[in-house]
Order: sequence, then structure tokens, then C-alpha cells
Amino acid sequence: MLYNSHGKQEFLIHVLKRDNIAYSLADDGTFDLPDTVNLDELAEDAACEEQRQTTVAKVPVYSKRTLENKEKLERLQAFYGKRGFHVLQKDQDACRAAGLM
Repeated sequence: MLYNSHGKQEFLIHVLKRDNIAYSLADDGTFDLPDTVNLDELAEDAACEEQRQTTVAKVPVYSKRTLENKEKLERLQAFYGKRGFHVLQKDQDACRAAGLM
């Protein structure tokens, strides 16, 4: 499956490496990914990484989807070595409504 990162390449590569997802990158910035990859979730994870890297403290940022997935949340908390987190800005209202923050 092909995916174009639209200028978010460094964040996408971080997520792909973090999650051990095999990929190849063409000269035009297009990623070749396994068909099993959920592109919506991958884009959310890259947005979380972008938001995390723009903070001074580098506190992990999680989407609503990640906060609702216990296994993924625990895996990422172990990866980052922190239990504290911020919520992806676009998900903050939905997370408040769901009682996730």
C-alpha cells in the first residue's frame, strides 16, 4: 500500500520504527507499507508524535483511539518510560466527554 506523508516524514518514520512496521521510502516521499497498516491510525500517531516533539518536556501525546486501546497504551507508556501524557489536541473534547482525561 502506498502512502504520501505530506511533509510529516520525520514523524511518520519515528512511528514506523517505534512500532516495528516494515516500510520503504521512494524519492518522491511516498511510503510503501504493508496492507495491514491502518492509515488513519498511522496518521493520528504521526500527529501525536509531531505534537510531542513541539513541546519542551517531550511528554508523550496520545489520541483517543490509543487511550481506548489498553494494550497499545501500555506498550507506548513502556516505550516512552512515562505514565503521564497529553491528549492529541483534536481529540481533547471527545476525550473529556468519554472521561479519558
